[in-house]
Amino acid sequence: MLVDVKWIFFEYKASGLSFALRPGFSIPTGSEANGFGNGRISGSLMFLATKDWEHGAMHGNYGYHRDAYSFAEDNEIPKKTFLAGLSARF
Repeated sequence: MLVDVKWIFFEYKASGLSFALRPGFSIPTGSEANGFGNGRISGSLMFLATKDWEHGAMHGNYGYHRDAYSFAEDNEIPKKTFLAGLSARF
């Protein structure tokens, strides 16, 4: 189960520009013994930027995600991930 909260800490409506932070975490809900989930809480933090125009918008984000793998065979998978994205709406 994922839990995220978005906090818009800057919004300038005249220019359509806004910045936000979205911290979050995942709560294990599956049985680790049966291979459903990792049995640990994982966390993330995303920085979001939005620029609105009359006919659309641009959204950008950059963030960090930390997985808490517990299986020995998963130790080769990166536990720390940096994420970036850009999207447009017309």
